[in-house]
Amino acid sequence: MNAIRAKIICSWLLFLAWAVSNYLHLHFIALCALILVLFVRNTKPKLPQVPQRIGYILGFGLVAFLVLVLIDAYYPFPARLQNGGRILVGLILGSLLCYGVYLDYKAFKKNASPA
Repeated sequence: MNAIRAKIICSWLLFLAWAVSNYLHLHFIALCALILVLFVRNTKPKLPQVPQRIGYILGFGLVAFLVLVLIDAYYPFPARLQNGGRILVGLILGSLLCYGVYLDYKAFKKNASPA
């Protein structure tokens, strides 16, 4: 097994540990797992990254989300709008997660060891 395949497996196992620890309300362990996921994915050899345009859109979306949270703290949004926002964010993050899985799958297949 080469380094890229090992990194992909390790990063997804750490992501699973993050999800389970969040589900069990173990927030410190979840934070540690998330830091390890970022460390594993950003060290060499590099794993496939999302295109730069998607990165810019995500950066803008993060800033817009933080501005909306700040506005909501002073002038709360109606419950219907909050539920719609949760659904929209869930759809966007779900599609980005699927795209990340697809990129990792392509890298995993490309770096397959000859049998």
